[in-house]
Amino acid sequence: MNLYFNDNTNFNVTKLFYEMSTLSFKEKIDYYEITEKFVLKTKQPLSLDQELELKKLLDKHTTDYIEGSISEIVDNSIEFGHKILLDFSRQNIILGITEAGLTEAVLDYLEPIKSAVQTGSLYLVITKIDKLIIENVPQNLNPFVSNEKLSNIKLEIENYLAGK
Repeated sequence: MNLYFNDNTNFNVTKLFYEMSTLSFKEKIDYYEITEKFVLKTKQPLSLDQELELKKLLDKHTTDYIEGSISEIVDNSIEFGHKILLDFSRQNIILGITEAGLTEAVLDYLEPIKSAVQTGSLYLVITKIDKLIIENVPQNLNPFVSNEKLSNIKLEIENYLAGK
């Protein structure tokens, strides 16, 4: 009988138990116990691969790992969103937005998207883009902002979120 510990009891137990129920060797797991530590006992010895898989699963549920991975996801999302906004700005400068005197109008119109990008919530950015597309972009902002341009930004974000 093997024992596996996780020093942290501050994690989503339901999610951990669900993930453990999907393990191919779940029948070898005897019981779980949460006291000042999370303890797992097995009925039978685990293979090295099974031990590594279980350790990886338990490690994934430590607060440090969760906070670190969330921080990294948010930072990467903000960076990606800023890159999209920079590309959008560069394209509009080339199109002559400054000369047309529409920089402030476009900036004001896109404020909901910019705010959403700053939170790191790319799903919120998509929601804001969808809302603007449904309402139709004002004609006076064309060619600097259009439903097509917004749809392209949305597609870039969806591809990023899908890992493409």
